[in-house]
Amino acid sequence: MRSPIPLPLFALALLGCSARVQLPPCQDSAPTSWDEHHGVAYHTELQVAMRCSRETGRPVLILFDAYAQSNRACWEVLGDRAVQALIRDRLVLCVLMVDDRKAIAPEDLVDFPQLRSNPTTIGQRNMALEAGFFERQSQPLFTMVNADFVSLAEPMGYVPKKQPEVLVNWIEAALERHP
Repeated sequence: MRSPIPLPLFALALLGCSARVQLPPCQDSAPTSWDEHHGVAYHTELQVAMRCSRETGRPVLILFDAYAQSNRACWEVLGDRAVQALIRDRLVLCVLMVDDRKAIAPEDLVDFPQLRSNPTTIGQRNMALEAGFFERQSQPLFTMVNADFVSLAEPMGYVPKKQPEVLVNWIEAALERHP
């Protein structure tokens, strides 16, 4: 049975939806995915990325993306050496696909009446998060939050692959807001 959750508790619901699983300490859990072509390691589960953020004190750089996205420039930008250094040394990277069709386990389903959304797939849940908290629905979309899920920067969309300094400057400005 699904239970309604108020919008401010939406993130807490996402973070707690897999509470029945005992997760290892952050330093012992490698990122869950690897983009071999661009040399980028990242998490695909927000609750794991947020736990790592709490344990390391690093903010989470969230990228909302889609498998069906024809423009993969954001991955070219993530592969830039300056961007990789920031991710490796100062951030936790989490990539959330809005078209992931994997079903959410029945015991993890929750209602989100304020969003008029009852996600049943991981992609729907990621899309509801993107629309509900960051008030955007475009891919790619970069955003950064601290361990308390407080936004550190205005979300940013497309970054031209020939201009990784745009993302570097945005990350550095957001990091200035992080203690």
